[in-house]
Amino acid sequence: MNLITTATLPDHVQETVTLQGRCLNARHRRSQHDRAFYELHFADSHGSAIVQIWSGNLLYDKFREIDWEELPPIELVGRVIQLDHCLRVKAEEISVVSDSHICNGAQLIPTFWVPLAAREAHGWLVEFIDTMHSASLRTFLTSLLLDSVIGIPFIRSRASVNNHHNYPGGLLVHSVQMARMIEALAQILGLSEEERLIAQIGALLHDLGKIHTVGAKSPRPMSPSHFRHESQTLLLVAKHLNDLHQHAPREAMLLNHVLDRLASSRSSMDSKFIGEDLIRHADYLSAANHASKSMVDVMKANINLLKKYK
Repeated sequence: MNLITTATLPDHVQETVTLQGRCLNARHRRSQHDRAFYELHFADSHGSAIVQIWSGNLLYDKFREIDWEELPPIELVGRVIQLDHCLRVKAEEISVVSDSHICNGAQLIPTFWVPLAAREAHGWLVEFIDTMHSASLRTFLTSLLLDSVIGIPFIRSRASVNNHHNYPGGLLVHSVQMARMIEALAQILGLSEEERLIAQIGALLHDLGKIHTVGAKSPRPMSPSHFRHESQTLLLVAKHLNDLHQHAPREAMLLNHVLDRLASSRSSMDSKFIGEDLIRHADYLSAANHASKSMVDVMKANINLLKKYK
């Protein structure tokens, strides 16, 4: 299977390729020779492509019966052609792609769905999953991101209403900043790859419950006075952690331990795993950095203090 992304289509003209992504919309059209076809706007995390399904074959008849607006991620096989300096994919097969055949859930979230402020963070997430050596943790993150209750809300949610990263996509930006800090610190501290990955995934998911208590815009989906985002995080990941436990009980136990510790009100002073400490410190630093606690702010504060007591 020659699985590629939309970004590399120009390198495969006149070749048959396989793509995984989403159908954003579809139009029924007719060519200048009055031949009917469907034109699909297909997208993945790298970009988009025009896909054509021509009448006269079984795929065309099959697509007529499909509600494309309800389509989950799809896998299509087709030939890349160039017409009037524009690339097209002439579809030969289209099928709903099963979770077991998806290598990277983040890659199936089209850039068009990601808030502008979070697109760099989304790109990092795609690469992070791509380069992950643990197949079980890659599958775990992919299943989370493909969960309709979790994936898109996580990409679009704010990290807060009035504090740090309080804009659509802010939760992803904040979480990715933390994961990147942990990556650097893990190398300095000599952590194992397993310890680093557990800490990084813990950072990515530590505030996941905010998709319920903060959301992408006001009003909040849930009232934070009645629901703690930490508790919501545990509820959201429970099924996926259970699935991970079936294949990788050690990784599931470690990740569950970290998320449970972060969700509790217990002090980090009795932490048993350095990954927990890294997440807590990265959380503080990311929030503080967004609050612009710079030298200029320090000087301004001191000047105001001097004026007060002058």
